[in-house]
Amino acid sequence: MSAVPQPAPEPTDVASDRDLARRNSRARRTLMLKLLGFGVLLAYLLGSPTAGTPLIVWQIALALFTVVVILDVRLFGLGLVTMYLLALAIPAYTIVLLGPYGLVSPWFDLITGYVGKRLDLLFAGTVYFYLGVSIVAQLAGKQLATYDTRIVAQLEAQMASPALTTACCILAIATAFACFPNLPLLLRGAAYGTAASAARSLPFMDSGTQIIAQLACALAFFGVGKALRKFTIAFVPAQLLLNYRRANSMTLLALYLWRWAVLTPNDRAGRHTRRQRVVTALWASAAIGAVYFVLVGVGWVRTNASSTYGGGGGVAGLVERLGAGIVGGTVQGSVYAAAVAAEVGATTPEPRLPGLFIELVPNSLLPGPPPRLGPASLRDQGLTIGGMMVPFEAYMSHQLPGLLLSPFLFCLALFGSLRLLRWIFGPLGESVGWMAAWAVGVRTCWYGILYLLSSILLAATFLCLFLQVTKLFTTRRTPAPGEP
Repeated sequence: MSAVPQPAPEPTDVASDRDLARRNSRARRTLMLKLLGFGVLLAYLLGSPTAGTPLIVWQIALALFTVVVILDVRLFGLGLVTMYLLALAIPAYTIVLLGPYGLVSPWFDLITGYVGKRLDLLFAGTVYFYLGVSIVAQLAGKQLATYDTRIVAQLEAQMASPALTTACCILAIATAFACFPNLPLLLRGAAYGTAASAARSLPFMDSGTQIIAQLACALAFFGVGKALRKFTIAFVPAQLLLNYRRANSMTLLALYLWRWAVLTPNDRAGRHTRRQRVVTALWASAAIGAVYFVLVGVGWVRTNASSTYGGGGGVAGLVERLGAGIVGGTVQGSVYAAAVAAEVGATTPEPRLPGLFIELVPNSLLPGPPPRLGPASLRDQGLTIGGMMVPFEAYMSHQLPGLLLSPFLFCLALFGSLRLLRWIFGPLGESVGWMAAWAVGVRTCWYGILYLLSSILLAATFLCLFLQVTKLFTTRRTPAPGEP
């Protein structure tokens, strides 16, 4: 009886090698394009840019920059680095599309004219900073498949203990409630910033404590367990959201959706089918839409239903907010703050570093009201956004050398802090630090480096110590052979 012929095995190894070679080639081309743009902008900045470059030049540059952003999203995947890069890229569009027409924070800029005066430096410095961070991240191998998935895997391994998950749940619920012990502001109908919302937290509870609640909730999300864990991951973002903490609640919701929509399909072995890729793209789009709606909708509510451009309550005001969210108040304020910082840095530089480390001290530990340590020139302009883009913090302090070094110092602060936490606390420290960096990504890019340092050096360190102490009290020692 003749043997039944067997089909030839599919050359999966050859196909995977071919795909790997194609991805590596695409990554090299992307890197060369970014290095070229980085070199051109470096030469331009060294030439002391002044206003006068035709607008069409910056519009063409913005189109090319868009190509780089798309290539970066494809290269890095939807992970931590991509979130930072997109947050760094958005102000560039605000600068070119609104800056020449006086539409960036017009209630300030129509008086000072700083955005138009410093438009060239603002756009070149923003794109230069983006390219520098992107190049360092690519050379360091911070892509989704090689970085974020590894971090999450070791985080889930560390949080496999029911005792650790329960401890994180209790800490998250307790701190979230201590920050807002009364009926949520939204349910009381109290507007954000009014007297009803001024004294709402227990002693020693401030924005740093909200970060701890946020991180503890995220740790519980990656842990094990059912009832208490599910209650925690629902209660904490709801408590923050109902008290108008849109940045804190937004990052928690983004983390949930990212884990379910982006990382879960990447956990499957083998090549993805077209259906899997389509489903992943739809889930990612739904996640971005949901988080964006929360960001803009809560901003609309907490400003007493007034739109960014001066009017419109009810549904019309919300629709206007949804249409203008990306170029709305937060990004505009950050760009205008950068313009003021560029003006200050060009005339009378004001060192930022000493005050930066003083501001790391939590307000709840100070004996009196927190000092106003921000640069005096910014306060004199009536600026109240609370920070500015990172490269112009550096420019304000050290002029052009500070701006040129800023992307590398920023990457050192971000990835160096995570490496330091890993060195001190092991894989758990790196995982908690990664989550802290995720939690304050947008605030760091738009408001300044203070948010990243405080989140990683203070909140993440506290969580690591908390988990280490919890392990000591919950881990049972295995008896040696021969012991009873």
